[in-house]
Amino acid sequence: MQIQILVNSSDLEAASARGLLSDLSVPLSRSGDYQLSATLRNFDNESDPDGRPWADLALSTWLYKRTKSILQETRRMINATQMSVAGNVLRVFNLTPYAGIHNDGTSRIAQRRFLGFSDEDLRAIVGFFEDYLQSLFMRLR
Repeated sequence: MQIQILVNSSDLEAASARGLLSDLSVPLSRSGDYQLSATLRNFDNESDPDGRPWADLALSTWLYKRTKSILQETRRMINATQMSVAGNVLRVFNLTPYAGIHNDGTSRIAQRRFLGFSDEDLRAIVGFFEDYLQSLFMRLR
C-alpha cells in the first residue's frame, strides 16, 4: 500500500539534500500507534476496518463458548496484535498462526477481517505525514 502526499518540490529537495527524509520513524511510529489502536478496536467492535460486522458464529459454536464474543475468548488474537517500525517500513501484524485464517477466511471458516486500513485510517496516517513534513519544512526556512 502506498500513500501519496503533495509537497512543494523545492522544500522536498532542500530536506532531501540535508538528509532529513532518510528517517521517517517519527510519522511511521505515530501511524503505527494509531493503526494498532484501530486494529484493536476492530476486535472490540467485532467488525472489519471499514466497520462491517463480522459474520456470526454457527449456533453450535455459540453453544460451547464461555463468552458472548467472537475471536476474543482467550484474548490470544488481541494480545498477539502488534506493530513495528524498522527502517522506513511500518508493519501491523498478528503473531498467532491462525490469524490469517480468520482475517482472510477459508472455504469452511468465515472471513472476520481485523487487519487492514479503512479510508478514515488512511486519512489519519496522511495527516501524520503532512504534519511531520510541515514541521520539517518550517525548520528549513
